[in-house]
Amino acid sequence: MLTALNVVVHKLRILSEVPEIAHLIGQLEKTQDGMTEGIIRLFFKTVEGTESLPLLAEASNTLIAMGEERIGRLLDSICEYFGDLYEGQMSEDIKTNITLIKRTLAYFERDFEGVFPLHWHVSFKIALRLCQITRKSLEQSLAEGKTDFAEFGKFYKLEDLLEKRLNGGRGDVFKGIITLSITPHMDAYVASLDKTMEEMMETFIEDKSLVGETQVLASAPQLFVTLGNIPEHSIYKKYINRYASHLQQAFPSVEHPLTAGDISTVCIVISTAGFCVDSANRLQVEASFDRN
Repeated sequence: MLTALNVVVHKLRILSEVPEIAHLIGQLEKTQDGMTEGIIRLFFKTVEGTESLPLLAEASNTLIAMGEERIGRLLDSICEYFGDLYEGQMSEDIKTNITLIKRTLAYFERDFEGVFPLHWHVSFKIALRLCQITRKSLEQSLAEGKTDFAEFGKFYKLEDLLEKRLNGGRGDVFKGIITLSITPHMDAYVASLDKTMEEMMETFIEDKSLVGETQVLASAPQLFVTLGNIPEHSIYKKYINRYASHLQQAFPSVEHPLTAGDISTVCIVISTAGFCVDSANRLQVEASFDRN
């Protein structure tokens, strides 16, 4: 019936200059608008638990016959609901907000699985809304000097995750959607990263422990985990070079026969250097590294 109604409205538009026809078109469109609003209300009742998911799924499918504009209204309402849900729980802590974004998406995908047609890409649209809310909040925090620069790099990881999981070949939709907010504050951001890494390097260099049963210094994986959250190329290069110099200085002199301790040190330095080369190569192909 809805498909037929939509066809009738479409064909009647040819005669829309006739007052009676224009009035009839208006009445038919009001009927469609009323049905659309009813489906939107049904969504909120389903969220509240007073209506069933199968009923919402059936009703949502009827919108397909009424065109993209009315589908868009329902999707806007869904995105607004999940956006408000996220915004109401946001904090000034970056890690908390990233967890909330993931949790909100998981909530939708778990509780509304199979309800809406796949080609509506509802998860994608909700993720966009959450990122837009995050960026707006972040821009305000940056302007007020409240942002924790040390944690900011985690947003690059989030963007990469969303790009891989939800994008579906639409181009670089999520890359920069949050993190471009840092651009006006880049000097302060780089200075903060540099200071943080400077402090951490002292700890890394002093740590002589090994990873499990390996001959790799524990400080090496710790360094690369830290660098994995740093998108600024210049900072990355600076501290890789610093750590390489540290390894070089640890290499024993060969002007005298090597002791057992010297040989052990050589093994550790070579193993750690090999780990660093492999880790640097892995970081180089990550999307978060290719930003500067």
